[in-house]
Amino acid sequence: MQARAAVPAYFDGVPVAVVPNVQRGADSAQLVVRDESDAEIQRLTIGTDNGPVSWAGVATDGAPFPRGHYSFETVSLALGEVVAREPSEVYARVTQVQVNGGINTLALAGGRSVAASDVTGVRGWVNFLK
Repeated sequence: MQARAAVPAYFDGVPVAVVPNVQRGADSAQLVVRDESDAEIQRLTIGTDNGPVSWAGVATDGAPFPRGHYSFETVSLALGEVVAREPSEVYARVTQVQVNGGINTLALAGGRSVAASDVTGVRGWVNFLK
């Protein structure tokens, strides 16, 4: 299964499915990608329909970004002005479900985990990007 949550995604060369969070009324939007040190490494123009975006993990020169965790933020704009900045959600493969201190937790591929209460969706394991 894959879980959807606002957590950093583990990039291992396979594109990442990102679900943006564009504010209603925005006339344009950007997806900001940050590396593990929280440095902005990429900014992409995206649609305003909140449809899933495939982040290929490739720089403008065609070189792939290194393996690691990347976080995503949706920047919503109206008339060229920023009106909202919201975390974007990603789909990540669930490797294990655990109960830690009475809290249901999902372990995700790449070593991160998320509380089940922070998961906003699940889907079967699919390669939606092909």
